[in-house]
Amino acid sequence: MINVLLVEDERLFREGVRSLLKTEDNINMVGMAEDGKVALA
Repeated sequence: MINVLLVEDERLFREGVRSLLKTEDNINMVGMAEDGKVALA
């Protein structure tokens, strides 16, 4: 299992990548953030 924290400032791109990753069985989306500061908080 691959755990992914998706960090991207463009909301539309972030949502698109999230949708693609959700189709993969071996990828676990652990969270999303709009920038590095939010991701590390």
